[in-house]
Amino acid sequence: MTRRFIRSLIVATSLSSVALVPSVSDAAGKDKAAQKLQRDAMDNDYLATKFPDAEAKLRKAIKLCGADACSPKVLAQLHRDLGVVLIGGENKKDEGKGAFLLAFKADPGVALDKDLTTPDIQKAFEDAKKGGGKATAAPADEEEEEEEEPKPKPKPKKKVVEASSDMVHTPPTESPVLTPVPLYVELPEDVTAVKVQVRYKPFGAPEWKTLELRKMGGGWGAEIPCLEIGSTTGDLSYYVQAVDASGDVVSTSGNRNTPNKLPIKNELKGDAPRLPGKPPPAACDDPNACPPGFPCAGKKPKKGAKGWGASCEADKECGDGLLCKSGSCESGEAAAKAPEPTEEPAKGCESDLDCDGGVCSSGQCQSSSSGKKNWGSVSIEQDIALVSGSDVCSAPSQTDNGYSCFRGDGQQYHGTPLPGTADAISGGVAPATTRILAGYDRVVLPNVTVGARLGYALRGGPKPDGGVAFLPVHAEARVAYWLGRDPFSRVGLRPYVFAAGGLAQVDVKVQVQVREDVTVLPIDRLQPDNPDQQMLDAWKKMGQSFGAIGGGLMYATSAHSGIVGDLKLMMMFPSSGFVVAPEIGYVVGF
Repeated sequence: MTRRFIRSLIVATSLSSVALVPSVSDAAGKDKAAQKLQRDAMDNDYLATKFPDAEAKLRKAIKLCGADACSPKVLAQLHRDLGVVLIGGENKKDEGKGAFLLAFKADPGVALDKDLTTPDIQKAFEDAKKGGGKATAAPADEEEEEEEEPKPKPKPKKKVVEASSDMVHTPPTESPVLTPVPLYVELPEDVTAVKVQVRYKPFGAPEWKTLELRKMGGGWGAEIPCLEIGSTTGDLSYYVQAVDASGDVVSTSGNRNTPNKLPIKNELKGDAPRLPGKPPPAACDDPNACPPGFPCAGKKPKKGAKGWGASCEADKECGDGLLCKSGSCESGEAAAKAPEPTEEPAKGCESDLDCDGGVCSSGQCQSSSSGKKNWGSVSIEQDIALVSGSDVCSAPSQTDNGYSCFRGDGQQYHGTPLPGTADAISGGVAPATTRILAGYDRVVLPNVTVGARLGYALRGGPKPDGGVAFLPVHAEARVAYWLGRDPFSRVGLRPYVFAAGGLAQVDVKVQVQVREDVTVLPIDRLQPDNPDQQMLDAWKKMGQSFGAIGGGLMYATSAHSGIVGDLKLMMMFPSSGFVVAPEIGYVVGF
């Protein structure tokens, strides 16, 4: 009895085991097909923001699994990813939470993919884990079980390019730490894309990040920022996707499950990678190289970490050697060669209105209080006199009109010129005295200076008989008004007008021909040795005081120095006359 019972038990157990084998096998029979749909939905459609397509493929995979055609683990992952798409892509939080409930029902140990998790997704997942919400995602699957799978609607025929590793891309063999990683890809000739992006994850990073590539030459390129690379060695994982106008992924290099791997090293064996036609990217500073509180901290301005091709609004966002041009970081020769500033760069401007109370100089705002108050100058002035007259060498003219005529032997002429026949100067200008001047001006109001000029005059005429010698001293006081806002701190042109007065004598020499009046007997002449006709040097002496008005222009080569030139019109008295006096010099503020 006992032997028969034992034999029967062994046979029954064997038959039960045989019967269970097909059941276990069938439970995992659709796993591969379902996981293929899952990968396509999440790696391609969801990351390309084609959320309805991702939802449809996940629901198709869930229907394919049915009640027991897939393992519980795979079924739970499908419901989990459906919840991610519903919440993260379509903002259907209740339906997404219901999908999470079904995931926990299939496999209580299911977990979220950290790379695809957002705070909203995490919260809904935790609520579902605690039993909150309803399984609102289930009816869509149950209804599908009762209906035949609808036949897909015929689509217009178009050239379909399978998203595979057909993108022309050679991953760099290695790249240094703390240096932007340049990536360049080309698309097949029969592929048209409106957007190409790289998703990357440095070694040890918790999540994937996205960077759009820019069209360059015959392909697409960009640089992953240096601070994203960091100072840690290890493999940088990345994959590239090209998307067409309808949002379809039309070409790839790698994917999230099998990404490209780029070793990040401290030292390279070969050349650093670069974009076509561009130099290798420059390394950036390690933000952890100087501990807080040490003397080196804070002295160097912060430089951006964005690489070539990254979007930007200002130069400071871009990495070393790059400038922000037209909204993206570009190679900049000036940025690569210029020394790094020790302070915040000046604000750019087009006029003083852009400078918040300051002044606009050479395209940059400068403080309105940066001008010097004291200005010293050295200059040279050339007098140009206006002269005219008749019978200028006659005795009355030499006595009353400021003329002195001298013969070739150096003696003053005291003859008897024949009136109205020669001895005349037609109206015109002639070079006169030359002056070397030193000046000082003080800024007394925002646009007003007062100052003085002292100097020495050259090329004065000889002393006339019974008269006074030439006054070589120049002493001038002046007040000037400078045009424009805060002119004493701008680089560039600084116009001004002025009024002046002081002591000065202007002597000008003109040669005249004199004919002696032969009707006067030699015995009656003051100079009987005068020939009947001779050339004399007629000196017009003007001054020794003056008043003047004028205008000038300073070209400031720096905020505190420059070249100055002006022109003044001088009225001389008591010996009257008009003089035009151009002046050029150099000024320095202190």
